[in-house]
Order: sequence, then C-alpha cells, then structure tokens
Amino acid sequence: MNGQKIKSIREYLGMTQAELAREIGVTRLAVSHWEIGSRQPSVLATRAVEMLGELRGPDKRIEMEKVAKERFDKIKPQYFNNKEDWGTSIRL
Repeated sequence: MNGQKIKSIREYLGMTQAELAREIGVTRLAVSHWEIGSRQPSVLATRAVEMLGELRGPDKRIEMEKVAKERFDKIKPQYFNNKEDWGTSIRL
C-alpha cells in the first residue's frame, strides 16, 4: 500500500494522522512517513489501515443501517400480530 492510499483512507474516515496512529497502535510520525513515502508500513499496519477503511467509513454506517432495516422488515411479521404493533416495541 502506498502513502497516497493510506492518506486517502485516513481522509475518507475523517481522521487526523494522530487519530489514525492511535487507532492502529503506531506513532503519528510513522503515519506521516508512510504518507510522504519516506517509509513503508509493515504488513500488519497496512492490514489495520485497510480494515479501518472497510469497517468505519461513513458509507459503511449507511450500508449497515440499510441491512439492519431489511433484516428487521423480514422478521417483524413473526413477532407482531398486526401492522399497528409494528415498531411499538422495537425502534431503529
């Protein structure tokens, strides 16, 4: 993973270099070096950055909310007798 990719993931997540560093257990200076290309991250650090991008981006929150609503819509007939009961016990 090159420095530009790390920077784009960090910016996508809305994080500073210090926040990303703290999240993956490295120093802010390490993240800075990766982004400018003077050093390469370890395989483990690279994977940690990739996983954060996969799991925490703003698009993921919207996607997860959509999946949760679809699952709820599938199960609600099993738990509520009529439409008037829908959503009175469970709120999203």
